[in-house]
Amino acid sequence: MASVETVLARATPERSSVAGNHSEGRVMNSVQPAQRYRDARARLAIQVGAIAALLPEQWPERGPQLESRPTIEAMRLATSTLNEGLLLIGFGDGSALHHLRQDPIGRSKLVHVLILGPEISAFAHMLGHTDLEVLFKELHLSLHLVRTPADLGPVISLAFSDHGQITRLAGTRLVDQHALMPEAAEMREVIKPQIRKLIMERYDCLGNDVYDTFLGAKHALMHGKALIRQRRSSDYLQRYAGKSALCIASGPSVAAHFDRIREIQHEHIIICADSILGGLLKNGIEPDFVCMVERPDSMHRLIDEHAPNCKSIMVALPVVHPSSVKPFGDRVMWWWNADDLYPWLDPKEPRLSSGRSAGTLTVALAGALGVKTAWLVGHDLAFRDGQSHGNGVAPMALETQTTINRELSRTNQNYYRRIVDAPRNGGGTVETMGVWEIFRSDIEGIVYSLQAQTTFVNINLEDGVGAAITGTQAGKLPTATGERLTKSHPERVWTEAEWEAYRARCLRLREDFDTVKARFKEFLADLASWKPLAQSRDQVEIMGKSLDLTKVPSNENRDWFAYVFRAALRNLMVRLHHNTYVRTMPERNWNQVQIMRLYLESIPGLIDRLSPELNHALEQCQ
Repeated sequence: MASVETVLARATPERSSVAGNHSEGRVMNSVQPAQRYRDARARLAIQVGAIAALLPEQWPERGPQLESRPTIEAMRLATSTLNEGLLLIGFGDGSALHHLRQDPIGRSKLVHVLILGPEISAFAHMLGHTDLEVLFKELHLSLHLVRTPADLGPVISLAFSDHGQITRLAGTRLVDQHALMPEAAEMREVIKPQIRKLIMERYDCLGNDVYDTFLGAKHALMHGKALIRQRRSSDYLQRYAGKSALCIASGPSVAAHFDRIREIQHEHIIICADSILGGLLKNGIEPDFVCMVERPDSMHRLIDEHAPNCKSIMVALPVVHPSSVKPFGDRVMWWWNADDLYPWLDPKEPRLSSGRSAGTLTVALAGALGVKTAWLVGHDLAFRDGQSHGNGVAPMALETQTTINRELSRTNQNYYRRIVDAPRNGGGTVETMGVWEIFRSDIEGIVYSLQAQTTFVNINLEDGVGAAITGTQAGKLPTATGERLTKSHPERVWTEAEWEAYRARCLRLREDFDTVKARFKEFLADLASWKPLAQSRDQVEIMGKSLDLTKVPSNENRDWFAYVFRAALRNLMVRLHHNTYVRTMPERNWNQVQIMRLYLESIPGLIDRLSPELNHALEQCQ
C-alpha cells in the first residue's frame, strides 16, 4: 500500500510551514487540464509507480456529479471551532478542499483526506484541474489512498506517526457527512468503525522516549507476585450485567451532585477517579471502585489518608507505582490496558482500553462490568468560570493544575498545554485544553465501542455545562428507589507455577540486556568495514531489518523490548524514511548507514543507564 501523502511530501516538503497567498477559487494556470494530468501522472510514476498504475491513462473529462449542500454543511460544521485538525473519510469531488481554502479557520487546520478506492477517477479528474503544489502551500494537507480496509492500519500509522502528531489526534475531528459517490459512500460506512478503533489504539504509541516507557515497565516488575495473585479486570467482566453505575470524575460540576449520589449510592455501582475519592468520602459516599492510571510515585498522595477509611477496590494499571496500590492491601484490581506491555505480562488476559486518565477509566470500567446504564458525573473536560476542578478534589490535583495553568496559552507548541475551544453541551463552545481534548476523545471512543451494550448518560448534557461527549445521552441522575444492589467481589484463581514462570521471564531480562549489547557491538563492527557509497540497496535493507530490537532478545521477552524501546525503534525508522532528499541512491544508502551507526552506538549506552534501575526492580519482584 502506498500513500499519496508520501509522494506529495517529497514533491513539496515545505507544505507544513508555508501558508501561501490563499487566493479564491480553484488553483489554475494556463496549462490545459489533459496536459496537467499527464504531468502529474508522470511525476507519480517516477516517485511511486503503484499509485500511478491505478490512475487512468487518459484524463477523465467528467468528474462526479454530487449534490453540493451536504459538503457545504459538513465543512461549515468542521470549521465552526478552532480544533486542531480534520480527517475527511472520502474525497468526494474535491470541493471540500476548496471550501477549506476559502475559510480562514480551515486554512489553519491540519487536514488528512482518505481517498477511497472507488474515487480514483474523481481524484484523477482533480489532477487535471488543480495545481497540487500550490494547493499544498495553501492548506496543511495530506492525501491518503485507501483501496481496501486492509490499507487503513498503515495509513493511520503514517498520518499520525510521531509523538507530536499523535497528541493532535484529540483535536482531530472525523468528517463523514460530505457527499460521496454511492460506491464510496458504501465503503465509508463499512470502514468507519475500523477507523475509530485504529485512532483510539494509536494513542497507545504516545511514549515519547525510552525512559518514559521503561518507567511503566519498571513499576510493573516492582509489583512482583501481586500481579499474579490479586484480581484482574477479567475477573470482573460482565459481573454486573444489566445493572447500573455512576462514573464520577472531578470536574467543576461534580460537587452539585453529592447529595443525590449519597442517596442512591447503594442502588448502583459507584466508580470514581482517584482525585475525588476524598471528597466523596467526606460527603458520606463510599465508592465501590477508585481508578488510577498515572505512574509518578507522588500519586499516592491522592489516596494515602483515605484508603484505610473505605472498602473501595483500587483499579490500577500495572504501570502505576507500587506506593499507590499498597495502601489498599489486597483490595486491588489490575487493569490490562491496550498497549504492548500487557501481552508480555500475560498474553491470555483480555486487553481493554482505559483511556489516558482516571476519569476515562471510570467509563471503561462501567463497560467492562457490563452495566446497562452508566451516568457520567463531573466529566466536564473544560474550564467553568476559570475553575478546572470541583469542590472536594485532592489538594495535590489542584496544585498540579495550578502549575499547568501557568503554561497554558492558545499558541503553546505543546498540544497538552494549549488552550482550545471544544463544542459545549447545549450549543456553542467552551474553553478547554489539549490534554482534556485527548481525554474527551478517549471517552468518545470507549462509548462508541460499548454502544451495543451500555447507554451512557452525561448529566452535563442535561445541565448545559462542560464539553460535549459524542455518543452520550442527556438525562438526570436517577431518584432513590430503596432497592439495594447486592455487591460482591470474585476470587482470583492462580497457581504457583504461573508465578514461577512469570518471575523467570522477568529475571531473564538481565541476560537479554547483555545479549542486545553484545549483538549490537557485532553489528557496529560490521558497519565499520563498509565504505562510502559502496553499499547496495539490498545490503542496507538487510542490515536495517537486523537492528530490530524485538528480534535480538529471547523470544519470551520480545514484547517487553518492543514496548520499552518503541520510541527508539520509531525514531530510527522515521529518520531512515526522512533521510531520502539526496541526489542519488548511493548517497541515500550511505546516509542511512550513518543513522544505523548512531543507533547502534546509542542503544548499548542507554541499556547501561537503565540496568541499575532494572536490577532494583527485579530485586523487588518477589
